[in-house]
Amino acid sequence: ELDVCDGETTQYNGNTLQAGDQMDFFFTNEAGCDSVVSVSVNAMPLIEYDFTTLESCPNTASGNISIQTLSTDYTYSIDGVNFQNEPNFENLQAGTYTLQVQDANGCMVEESIDVFSLPNLQYVVEDVIITCEDLEAELEVQVFAGDMNTLSVLWDDGSTDLNRTISQAGAYSVIVSDGCQSIET
Repeated sequence: ELDVCDGETTQYNGNTLQAGDQMDFFFTNEAGCDSVVSVSVNAMPLIEYDFTTLESCPNTASGNISIQTLSTDYTYSIDGVNFQNEPNFENLQAGTYTLQVQDANGCMVEESIDVFSLPNLQYVVEDVIITCEDLEAELEVQVFAGDMNTLSVLWDDGSTDLNRTISQAGAYSVIVSDGCQSIET
């Protein structure tokens, strides 16, 4: 019996065989004795896995590829040279990586994986006018881009809402952060 990795072939006595093939080969030795060799080709178990990615902060190596599998017999690489037992790759720049997953039999699969970059944090706080009739106005942080899942706001009075009501003219500051960047206005 011969074993092959999924999608691969093997050679036997000048014949190309693939998983599922069965052939009989007839041989005669120098003494005239005949023999029959029956060859069956079996497929190795499939390499099964899934993966998730975490985006990278802009211009920073903070992305992640995490592989999920039920097997502990796999090794992993994203550069085709260095294989590791740990199914996580951290501190990655945004870009395309070729994930290779190899089992204990030497079978390997590969897949192209994109680690995306989060957009640069962009926001604006427009100037407001306190009218004599209203006696107060509302400052509003309008976020256009950034990691909205980790967005935080800190006004100079300690409040953390996107909106802040003011009743006096003056300069107000706010720090907007998104897990990647913090910008003070």
